[in-house]
Amino acid sequence: MPDSIGIIKTTIKDKGVFDVKELYKVMKRWLDVQGYGDETKGFKEEFYVERIKGDVKQLEVKWRAEKTMSDYFSNVITIKILIAAMKNVEIEIEGKKIPTFKSNLRIDIKSVLVKDRQGKFKSDFFRNIYDNTIVRDRVDRYWGYSYGKTNSFIDEIKTYLELRGT
Repeated sequence: MPDSIGIIKTTIKDKGVFDVKELYKVMKRWLDVQGYGDETKGFKEEFYVERIKGDVKQLEVKWRAEKTMSDYFSNVITIKILIAAMKNVEIEIEGKKIPTFKSNLRIDIKSVLVKDRQGKFKSDFFRNIYDNTIVRDRVDRYWGYSYGKTNSFIDEIKTYLELRGT
């Protein structure tokens, strides 16, 4: 039975004008390049709902991205995206009017290190002995690796949100 160790749980909030499709592409591209985004193995869009009331739209998306690191370990990043009060607006850049969206954004990111990802251990007792003696150094190493990758993903999103206004 798989077990997991928490790595990061954070929320990114933003309010303003940005291209929702471009944000989606930035996030998905990072996941693809880093080995989390293969739809045939590790990536799944678990939930997608779009609600429209008048000229206001709300979008809810949930992704689950998994990177296998060994037969025993994987890193799972769960991403929940909520885009609320989304309205079509036009902005002017260098004299050109460009259609985009103004909205409230919330992205919840949770990353865990999954141990015994294939569920080979039937007993928590024996899995704990294995984790705390035989693979202890690997647990620490893969946890650190996953922590760094998750922070890199968070930084990628924040960088896009900071640059979008330019």
